Formats: sequence, C-alpha cells, structure tokens
Amino acid sequence: MRFRYAYRTSDGIRLEEEIEATSRDAAFVALRAKGIRPIKVVAMDGSKANGEVPRTKKRWIAVAAVCGAILATVVWVLVDELPNGARNGMDVPAERQGVGRAAKPRARKQIGLGALCESYPLETIFIHPSEALLARFAEPGRLCDFDVGGDTELSEDFRDALDDTITIEDDDTPEIAELKRIVTGIKDEARMMVASGKSFEDCIAYFKAQQEMEYRYRESIISGEGSTEYKNRLLAALGLELIEE
Repeated sequence: MRFRYAYRTSDGIRLEEEIEATSRDAAFVALRAKGIRPIKVVAMDGSKANGEVPRTKKRWIAVAAVCGAILATVVWVLVDELPNGARNGMDVPAERQGVGRAAKPRARKQIGLGALCESYPLETIFIHPSEALLARFAEPGRLCDFDVGGDTELSEDFRDALDDTITIEDDDTPEIAELKRIVTGIKDEARMMVASGKSFEDCIAYFKAQQEMEYRYRESIISGEGSTEYKNRLLAALGLELIEE
C-alpha cells in the first residue's frame, strides 16, 4: 500500500513524498527509522487505513517485521578504498599504519560493546577520535549521552575520517573486527548525510535520535503483554538487546 506523507526539513520547508508500507503504522515506523518525523501520513487509496490504530499483538509483529527488514537491508557498498590518514597522536606501531584489509560495512547489532570497551577502549581501536565516537552508536537502542556542539577539532576530524578507510588488522579480535565493520556502515550513512548538506552536529543528532527511538521501542515491548520468549523474539527482530531470563 502506498502512503503520502508530509514533513518539514531542518530549514522549515514543507515537503511531501510517498512511501510503500503494509499499514499506516508501519509507514510511521519506517519514516522514523530514517529520522523523518512526518506531519501526516495518508493512504493514497483513501482506505480506512488512514485511521487504523492496531491494538493487538499484531501491531508489535508489524513493527518488528518493518524494522527488522530495515535493519536487515542496511547493506552498504564500499566504493572507495582511500589510504589511512594520520593516527592523530595515538600510539600505533609504524609497521601497522596503512596495513590490513578494508572493513566491509555491516548493519548495527548487539555485539557486547560494553564488555569490549572494558578490555579495549574505543580510542585505541580507531584511527580517528570521531570514529571512536561513532562506535558508540554500534548497538541499536544503546543511549548515548554526550554533547559535541562547538567542538571544532572533532568536527574537522570527522571530515577527515569520512575520507579514510577503516582497516581490519591481522591481530584484531573477531569482536573488534565486527565493530570496525559496523562503524564503516555508520560512516557510509554519515557520508550520504554530509553530501546532502548536513553538518557533523546534524549527523550526531540523527544517530542519537535513532538510538533514543530504538530505546523507546524496547521499553514499550518490555512493558507490553506477552511472555519473555515472545518479547525476545520481537527484540531480536529489531536488533535490540534481549531480556535476560
């Protein structure tokens, strides 16, 4: 089913576009996953879908199906392999600089980031401080509370990082290698935003809003009806952290 939706850009310009979705509720989910907050969403065939608000478990299944599809289809194609930039003062052996294979992009998922950071601080894994910052968005639904407003040095590093390729070294653990692939995917998304005129602050705000939305989905699922097994199936479909038994 096709829906027409209206939204405003960051400049306050009102735009209208179309989207394909199984229901009006699913259209809202898909748009919010893209960082779009629609003013209205209307079924183009004039059906009663314009007013449908599912209240059964089917609503959660629809949310899980749409968001799961979004997460599953985020497969970016790495189109360039530029040389690594400077290590920005990090203590990295010279023989490892520029050595390794390019990390292929992966969708965000649960990888045990907290435990990984306890053994390997993010700043020691990535060339650029801004890459270490983006790594904090690796897991869906993980809230990130920090402010980058006015940090000119970090903003400039972010621009440099987008021109560099993240490489996987021979001595990287499987967890580090997977994290590098995920951050490569995040950088690809950031490149597209910057190409459309977004700033470093805009990109970070988008990723934070995305995490907050996913966090709210998780809280809603946990507080809803159903067994732990059922809720974990929904959380798994969205790539969110499961409920511990």
